[in-house]
Amino acid sequence: MNKLFIILALSLFLFNCNNSKHEVAEEKEEVKEEIDTLVSDVNWSEEDEYVEEKPARESHSSGRGGGGGGAADNEEDVLKYQNYQRNGDSPSDFAKAVIYPAIRMVYSDNFAKPKARVQNSEMNGDRHSIEMTITWKDHWVPNFEISGTLEVNSDGSDAKFTITGKNDYAESLEFTEDNFKTQLNIASL
Repeated sequence: MNKLFIILALSLFLFNCNNSKHEVAEEKEEVKEEIDTLVSDVNWSEEDEYVEEKPARESHSSGRGGGGGGAADNEEDVLKYQNYQRNGDSPSDFAKAVIYPAIRMVYSDNFAKPKARVQNSEMNGDRHSIEMTITWKDHWVPNFEISGTLEVNSDGSDAKFTITGKNDYAESLEFTEDNFKTQLNIASL
């Protein structure tokens, strides 16, 4: 009888230990899922601007660029194009000069790696009509894209940029940006 009692007690003990291991494993999995879904790398200030904290683990990636958004950790590109000085009066010169104002008409956060591509251009007297595409990225989105027409005098005066198309990421900005515009008049580029 004592042997039966010992065997029964030992069996119950092992059964409880096994169940405890499963419960602990399930709790660890739930905690892991909660941690994976936290947005712990961003703190929002009162002005609703993000401040990125350093991650707890170091990544072995090559730094800027890559497949995701990734690159808007500083204001280098923003400052470069905000203070851009046009060097000539070719369509590509005007396209580069309109990058900052065109992005700002649809997007208010930091941006990175902006590019302007001239699709087509023609001159009507002293006025350029330039069909172009502007792309940029931010920390989360790998490629915003707007297409538009820039009309500008050869001396850079009386510039007007009108958006004619956008990709899905840029399209969503209409709902998330308070000051989204589709047309912009600029006194001088």
